[in-house]
Amino acid sequence: MEGFFGPKNFWLLVVLVMTIILAEFLYLKYVRKEEGFRFKNSVANFSISVFDRFFALMVTPIAYLMYHYVHEHYAIWDIKENIWSVIVVFFAVDFLWYWYHRAGHRINVLWGAHIVHHQSEDYNLTAALTITPFQAILGHLFRIILPIIGFPPEVVITQYLIAGGYQFFLHTTTVKTLGPLEWIFVTPSHHRVHHGVNDKYIDKNYGGTLIIWDRMFGTYVKEDEPVKYGITSSLKNRQFFWGLFHYWYDLGQRAKQLDTFSDKVKLFLKGPDWQPEGKILQQVPELYTEYDGYDYKENDLSYGLRWYVGIQIGLGFLTVSVASYYWDLFSPVQLGIITAYVLLSLFSVGRLMEKKKLAFHLELAKSILFVAASIWVFHNFEWFIPIVIGITLVSAVCALWFYKFRDEMGYIKQKN
Repeated sequence: MEGFFGPKNFWLLVVLVMTIILAEFLYLKYVRKEEGFRFKNSVANFSISVFDRFFALMVTPIAYLMYHYVHEHYAIWDIKENIWSVIVVFFAVDFLWYWYHRAGHRINVLWGAHIVHHQSEDYNLTAALTITPFQAILGHLFRIILPIIGFPPEVVITQYLIAGGYQFFLHTTTVKTLGPLEWIFVTPSHHRVHHGVNDKYIDKNYGGTLIIWDRMFGTYVKEDEPVKYGITSSLKNRQFFWGLFHYWYDLGQRAKQLDTFSDKVKLFLKGPDWQPEGKILQQVPELYTEYDGYDYKENDLSYGLRWYVGIQIGLGFLTVSVASYYWDLFSPVQLGIITAYVLLSLFSVGRLMEKKKLAFHLELAKSILFVAASIWVFHNFEWFIPIVIGITLVSAVCALWFYKFRDEMGYIKQKN
């Protein structure tokens, strides 16, 4: 898609979003005097965002082509774009979002994709970034009915993007309530409830833009007690791949505890609270601890390492921005190299945050790959030599910086 939301403007979106998040951070820290951003929690959220934004470069064009294909070949009616069709699509997209969102909470295999968005134990704008490509694909499968009915694909996709932008601003504690708007639109207060693990808040307020669907279908709850954020069993660490795939892995392990094939199928199609008759399935103990059981302070990082990790996340967003801008110029092999670098970087950052063994070696390997990949990826670019020199200098500085803190972090002494 062209325009502001086009891939060449992704870096502008990154700058805008980061500026807004910084403003929220400063407001909470210096005006409200609140600890609204814990470092590891924020890095985990940003890591998911880098992963999602990179793979969205592949998923979004496919979805766009898919919408156009089904509209061209299977549309029931030829509905023209006008003010009335735009209004109908607005309500239709939001209605489908409600049921897609509700299904994502009440069907285990879908909850495995959506749970990532609920893992943040700090409710701030970084939590809004924790959307995964798996979740996006499922959403597109729900919305594809609209171009099949006959609505123009551009209208459907535009409404989806606008809804996504609106929902970004729902993930904040800086706005309390919005008066009469609370009756019609989803507000930060409504969405805080949705992210709560309080008994009365679980599986409530599914709406994306309009709260009317929750009021109609009996899933609305007002925010009237302090919200506890996250998931009912906290993750034991904040590593990237762990956070991304833990629930599906846990589902597989729970399925092994079941005796019949029908019960195994039910486990994947029922809700997270389902248990077979006469048996209690156990979660994988290596994955989870009790709610709010992750000790952020005990496992905290040195100040120098925090800056190092933050810069690595920044380089991740920069890599995605460059890939987005030059996407059509890269060969499949070059894109494969960039993909390998992004995944290795996110994996390494996760290992760093938990001070796991091999983190030191992974960082060195990543620095070497960064330089080698830049030579291969940018060899046919006009600014090839300045780009490679710049990337080499950045990699060297990062490697030396990381080496300086190796003893302080004590990696080799840590457990696997």
